[in-house]
Amino acid sequence: VYNFGKLGAGNLSVYLNGGICAGGGTLDWSDGTVGTNDNAYSIAKKASGTLATNVTGNSTSLVASSVYYGLGAGVGYSFLEDKLSASAGVRYVMATRAGEMEANMKFSSAVVGAWTLDTNYEYTQEARGFTPIFGFDARPIKGLTLGLRYEMETELEFEWDVDTLDVSATGGGPLSSNVVAGLKTQLNKDGEKFNQNLPQVISFGAEYDFTSAFTMSLQSTVYLINQADLNGMEDDFSTGYEVAVSGRYAFNEKFLLGGSVMYTESGAKDS
Repeated sequence: VYNFGKLGAGNLSVYLNGGICAGGGTLDWSDGTVGTNDNAYSIAKKASGTLATNVTGNSTSLVASSVYYGLGAGVGYSFLEDKLSASAGVRYVMATRAGEMEANMKFSSAVVGAWTLDTNYEYTQEARGFTPIFGFDARPIKGLTLGLRYEMETELEFEWDVDTLDVSATGGGPLSSNVVAGLKTQLNKDGEKFNQNLPQVISFGAEYDFTSAFTMSLQSTVYLINQADLNGMEDDFSTGYEVAVSGRYAFNEKFLLGGSVMYTESGAKDS
C-alpha cells in the first residue's frame, strides 16, 4: 500500500496485492470417486453395447488440482479524520485446473467372452477473468473498525486441453476396437470451452482493540454460488458462507502471536 497523503479533505492511497484467491490444493483419490466410477461404468456400458453383457470389474483413480492466482490493484480514500474510508479495485484471475484419471473395466460377453478396457486420461482447463472489488470501512468509536467488502462475479471461460488420451482394449476383437474409437471420441474435449464463474462475495468484519496489545475480530463471508454461471450446475449449490473469530496479542514491538478458528458451509447440496 502506498499512501499519497493529504488530498483535499482526506487521504488517498493505492494498493497492490497478489496470492491464491481460490483453489490451491491437489487431491488424490487412489480408489476413484463416486463420479469417476459411475461415469466409467456408464460410458463403457453405453459404448460397448452388446459387448458388455456383464461388468465383472471396475476400478478408477483420479488426481485433480485447482489453483486460481490473483493479482489485484486499487485505490482507497479516507475522510472525516480517518473515520470513514472507501476503496475500489480489480483483481486479475488466472485459473488452472488439471486432472489425471485411470480406469480399468472388465467385461464378459456371450459374443466375444472376457475382455478389458483401459483408459488413461490427462487434461488441463485454463481461464482468465477480472473481478471488480469494492470496500467500505468505518470507525464509529475508538478501537473499533467495521469493514464491508463486495466482489462482483468473475466470468471465467475455461478451455479444455487434453494432454493424454489413451484408450485400449484387450480381447473383444474388432468389436472392442469400435468401442475404443467411440470412447476416444467422447473423451476428446480438446479446445472445447465452458463457463464456470467465481461467485459474488459479500464479506463483513469487525475488529476491536481491547488494549494496545490485545485485539479480537469477527469475520463473516457469504458466497452467492447458486447465482453464478456454473455451466448448468447451479441447482447443485445453495449459498455458501464462512464465520471466523480471530485474536492476536503483541508481547512486544517485535513479537506478535495470532490465531483464528473458522466454520465453513461450502454450499454444495447433498445431491
